Amino acid sequence: MPVLLLMSLNKSLNNDIMIDRDNFTIGRSCGCQFLLDNAFVSKIHFRIRFSMPDGSQLPDGQAFFIDDLSRNGTFLNNEKIGNESAKPIKPGDIIHILRACEDTQDKYFSFKAKFPPLKWGLLLRSLNPEYNDIEVNDEPFDLGSATHCDVKISDDRIKGFISAHHFRVSFPAAGCSEECIAVLEDLSTNG
Repeated sequence: MPVLLLMSLNKSLNNDIMIDRDNFTIGRSCGCQFLLDNAFVSKIHFRIRFSMPDGSQLPDGQAFFIDDLSRNGTFLNNEKIGNESAKPIKPGDIIHILRACEDTQDKYFSFKAKFPPLKWGLLLRSLNPEYNDIEVNDEPFDLGSATHCDVKISDDRIKGFISAHHFRVSFPAAGCSEECIAVLEDLSTNG
């Protein structure tokens, strides 16, 4: 699933919004996924979606849409979207809640769209209480008895069963189904 980061243009308020699900709503209603408590913000001010209203995928090259659901207006690059209208979002686009102006007060309601790269993590749980769990955040991640592996197995009791490069973990950018988040590659000589 795609991820969209809306970076607040007023860093002192630290209101960056990470959008990681379809039909993500922003407004002053407690039912919104992101709450902006301000009288000028509509109960549901706008929605970000990754799919068409009927649930089908967006056309090629379009990853995100913004739907204006407000009374007071949502602006994309200083152009009013229009109530119950939608526009595609591109990296670098500026979203304003209320009309944009140079006044720093309105920067509270302004966000810059950014498409961060996906970052995966994996926890390899140890079934033996003598060994620690292993957290995998970078790729490729190698485990084995060689000194240059990310995790080096040096316990004399099991060292004979661990290959120099026993296995590698990687996080594919594409080509996996939604159930696949990591690839475990067996590099061992003994399985």
